[in-house]
Amino acid sequence: MFECNVEKDELERMKRRLLRIINEEEDSVRIYRACVKCKSEIAILGLGTVSEDPHLIIV
Repeated sequence: MFECNVEKDELERMKRRLLRIINEEEDSVRIYRACVKCKSEIAILGLGTVSEDPHLIIV
């Protein structure tokens, strides 16, 4: 797992670059905001869905 503290424009630039290098049919890049109320803003590039597991802990 990687963690970044970036401004909104830097995040958008990072997502565009990631989309150029990942295989969207095999890879999964997840972007989470660091707040409890931000679940609706989770972005997943490539395969995957937002987990609904109530016991999930992100480290």
